Amino acid sequence: MSSIPDDNADDEKSILDNIDLGDLEEEAIYTGKGYNVSTTANDFNVSTIFSYFKAGTFEIPPFQRNYVWDIRKASKLIESLIIGLPIPQVFLWQKERSKLSIIDGQQRLTSIYFFLSGRFPKINKVAELRRIMAGVAKISDEILNNDEYFTDFKLTFSRGYESPYAGEKYLTLDAAVKGELDLRPLRSITVKQNDPKNNDSMYEIFNRLNTGGINLKPQEIRMSLNHSSFFDMLWKLNEHPIWRKLLGTKDYDKHAQDIELLTRLFAMLLYHDKYSANSMIQFLNNFSEAVNPTTNTKLLEGRRLSKVYPDDELKNIFEKFIEHCNSIGTDAFYDNGKLIFPLLEACFHAAFIKGIQSGDSSMTGFSAEQVRQVLAAEDFVNSRKKATNNTTNVKLRLAAATKIIF
Repeated sequence: MSSIPDDNADDEKSILDNIDLGDLEEEAIYTGKGYNVSTTANDFNVSTIFSYFKAGTFEIPPFQRNYVWDIRKASKLIESLIIGLPIPQVFLWQKERSKLSIIDGQQRLTSIYFFLSGRFPKINKVAELRRIMAGVAKISDEILNNDEYFTDFKLTFSRGYESPYAGEKYLTLDAAVKGELDLRPLRSITVKQNDPKNNDSMYEIFNRLNTGGINLKPQEIRMSLNHSSFFDMLWKLNEHPIWRKLLGTKDYDKHAQDIELLTRLFAMLLYHDKYSANSMIQFLNNFSEAVNPTTNTKLLEGRRLSKVYPDDELKNIFEKFIEHCNSIGTDAFYDNGKLIFPLLEACFHAAFIKGIQSGDSSMTGFSAEQVRQVLAAEDFVNSRKKATNNTTNVKLRLAAATKIIF
């Protein structure tokens, strides 16, 4: 019997293995508020799933655009559907009437779309496809039919596994089999937030779904709930070769924790005065709402940015910073073989805070020696001893770097 693929299988190392974040503990953000939430169960059949992809109804959040299944795993899923095995349900978030954001199940749904399209992405082109897909709701027929990125989807199985469907394409299936596959249902749960009308509660919903087996990290949930051009910009910055050098790996983190580090850098520069409640998760959630132009500002409750910087300007700020880091030597931010992220974060803040306060994006230069002085400064050392996310400790390390770099 064919086994059913699991989207959540995760045997990859985390990018954070090479990074010292300090003593960050898992945080709860529940505030005791009540929620008004609607959940709807639907049985979308395979044909409907395909048409929803074609129409752009299914929105794939940026964190999920990196398709990770190989053709054998995708083929096992299709075979399971053909022979009538049940498939794990998917979770969707209804952002608006005609838009459903895929929270869990992107690999399954996309595999179905690829098979009915007759095309499968080439493994060595996945990263490039992710760049092409940034800010795009659906895959164009032009890209799908481009042999540089896609190949024909023929059901392919592991050596030694005999399947009567090996080598079949969607269009070559027996008419009766094809008809049954088209009508095969896949259970989905659609979640809609009615009240309160902000993303704090939605984050809590999906955070708790996460504890039930949906392996989503905070940044994955954050980017889904607050998808904006800002995160599309971060997705591109994440590919910068000097940034990858700083992180110590060319590999992208499966759970977008490298994107979270970029989010933290900008949040500590543009939003540091709003940090409170000793919660990095809540702080980054609030910041993600504040930089989303579609967020209803009346619901931000005083959490808006003091000034909105265009994405291009923020991109230039980041590039100036990492190029400067490269010029003084990225090793300056390392200690005992690990990137000291609180150090990088504090120096990023210190390098631009004077310009930000003046309303521009000018940078204050610094040397490798100054970076080491920050690392050894008493306030910075004390801020790293325990509870790095403590509000007082966050302010201590930012102030320590600002004092030395200025």
